[in-house]
Amino acid sequence: MPPRKKQKTERSMSKQDALCPATSNGSVTKATIIARPRKGHLQTLPDIALEIQSEIYSYLGSKDLWNLSRTCKRFRTFFLDRRMNERLWKQARVNTGGLPKCPPFMSEPSFIHLLFSSCCQRCGCSNVHKAIWRWFVRYCSKCLREMTYNYYEMQAYLEQRNIRYPFRDIFTRDYHRVLNVKSYSIGNLKSRIHNLVLREHLTKIIDEWQARKAEILKNVWAFVSEKETLNSKHIRYAMQCKAWYNAQEDVRLAKLDAAREARFAEIVRRLRDSEWEKEIDFLGPAGLESMSALPFVRQAAKLTPKAWQTVLGLLEPVLQDARQKRLVSERRNLLNNRFDALGQAIQAHYVRLPRTATMEFRPHYIDFALMADFKLLLDAPDAENITAEDFSQLIPAVVPKWETEQREKLSSFMKEVLPGPVAEGVDVLDLAVASLDTIELEPFHVPDPYLTRKAVKQACIVMEALGYEPLRTTVADLKGCDVRLRCLCCRYLPAEMAYTWETALGHAVRYADGPTHEKWERIDGAARELVSQLEAEVDAHPLSPNRHGYEAIIWCCSLCLNFDGRGVEMEDHLRTVHNLTDVAQCVRDKTIYEHPYKSVKHPVRLLETPAQAM
Repeated sequence: MPPRKKQKTERSMSKQDALCPATSNGSVTKATIIARPRKGHLQTLPDIALEIQSEIYSYLGSKDLWNLSRTCKRFRTFFLDRRMNERLWKQARVNTGGLPKCPPFMSEPSFIHLLFSSCCQRCGCSNVHKAIWRWFVRYCSKCLREMTYNYYEMQAYLEQRNIRYPFRDIFTRDYHRVLNVKSYSIGNLKSRIHNLVLREHLTKIIDEWQARKAEILKNVWAFVSEKETLNSKHIRYAMQCKAWYNAQEDVRLAKLDAAREARFAEIVRRLRDSEWEKEIDFLGPAGLESMSALPFVRQAAKLTPKAWQTVLGLLEPVLQDARQKRLVSERRNLLNNRFDALGQAIQAHYVRLPRTATMEFRPHYIDFALMADFKLLLDAPDAENITAEDFSQLIPAVVPKWETEQREKLSSFMKEVLPGPVAEGVDVLDLAVASLDTIELEPFHVPDPYLTRKAVKQACIVMEALGYEPLRTTVADLKGCDVRLRCLCCRYLPAEMAYTWETALGHAVRYADGPTHEKWERIDGAARELVSQLEAEVDAHPLSPNRHGYEAIIWCCSLCLNFDGRGVEMEDHLRTVHNLTDVAQCVRDKTIYEHPYKSVKHPVRLLETPAQAM
């Protein structure tokens, strides 16, 4: 309901009486209120002498005159009078600078209106930013539809005007030469985007044809060339106007971008000054760029206090989400640091200098992470500083139990996948066929019995080719094995390979899930001597890049706790850190050794085929 009217009181009546004094006959007269003009208004400017006005206007630019002409009828009449003020518009063009040349078929005021106005020239609706420069008009989408013809509509209009040969043929094949066509295309004749012509222009051409029909029929193509030349001149002016408009648009967009960047920088500054500083740092450049693209942020308007409160309210869900992700990330980083500390504690327990290959077989941090005592330290509050020393106190008590459990699991698993019972007095884990890379109990991972069974089968074939019993021979029994094998299933390779027992097992296991490599033969005679020579060359230059499988070999430094590297890296390490240059001697005395499970052992590449060697 509307509010109730206030009842007049004596006090209010007395104020009204004071403003409206009574006359001699007692009636009350209304006081005359004289409106004082506010400063800055121009309603008295047209009353000034014309000489003074002309002097004032001579300092204005084209857009200023155009704005003045739209303020009132008197200004409009004054500035659009060609006889009086043509020189004013020309002087304004000089003052503005950079404007395109005014076409001879347009007046200065109409051309300035086309350049600076954003209203449709037919219906007057606003926000029509793009003009159709080839026609020198500015239409909204609705008026453009009403003021133009496409190809088929033009043909219908020609039929309506009863236009016949030869002029009809011109508008069928060469209409783009006579008319100024927008988006000319041989196809898309039904489109309302391509092949548009201005109705007014078409009507004017037809009227001219009918008025000069007798003259034009004498030389039709001269008329076509005349119109084509006129259209070319119009297009030259249009290209200048379009280039000017694009330059102005670039400036306008640059100012808008600068205003948006300044507004966003102010938003970020205010967020940092509030409770969201950590979230802003967490988002980083990529997150801030995504935030700047939000519609309520990407604005050029000034950030008023009211606008700031609106933006802050709309950004709160984004910032809350960033806060949750930040907390999760901080917790993850903290856990990673504690996992690294646990790994360092495990390494400190297992590794001593000089380091050996046996020390590389040690538990991962995840093997202990889920144990109750370790989990308690890992889940400690963020404020507590958990170091490797805290884990080192727990490791000695759990290592024996963990190693026993792992041996039992591996032994049980291997007994299931072996093709028969193990020889009496032999530990199943000491067997050579149990030393395959695929047989490893990783955290939360059990080896695939099917794949492992195939790998063991391939390894048994290799052991038989070497002349050993697979279920009795241990790794220690093969240390002095001098037999070399070649794989008869790899004849397609560009060079023959000579395999030791280790590389032969690795080769068989590598193809366990694919085509079987069950055919092996011993290398004897001259070929065996060649293998010995090649192996001697490899041993003389163990870190040479020319060695077969060089990139797959990872070397460990026994003088460092955790340095591993490939050939060139290890050679630089030995020279710069330990001042050792004889790499071959370092290999012989075990100063460096191949990583037991990260390196892929490769065979020796034969330089001759077996037939040639024999």
